Amino acid sequence: MNNEQFDFISNNDAVLKQVVVTSEAVTIEIETWDNIICEISCAGIYAFKSSTGIGQDIGDIKLNRDSDFFIETTTRQFDNPDNIPPSVKSLIICEASDNTPVFEVIAEKLEINKVG
Repeated sequence: MNNEQFDFISNNDAVLKQVVVTSEAVTIEIETWDNIICEISCAGIYAFKSSTGIGQDIGDIKLNRDSDFFIETTTRQFDNPDNIPPSVKSLIICEASDNTPVFEVIAEKLEINKVG
């Protein structure tokens, strides 16, 4: 998965509709301005943090490995940045108005699906 896969959601007047957290996965549901429902499934979770609520307008969605949260979490988990598997990534959802991160999850498997 790469950043281009989120282009149809990013800056598309999307709204965070639902976040479901289980012991094995985090599922994020997003609705675009044209009523397309997208689910982002995150499995092999190491950590997540949220500073938003349901109904939040969102802007960019990006993948990276250099956020402060990613570095802090993976350093605790793997002791050394060189030990972090390449499959582990940070999915960051940003607020629409000022592009500040509002939700971040660190996981090994990320998948996006249009469900409606």
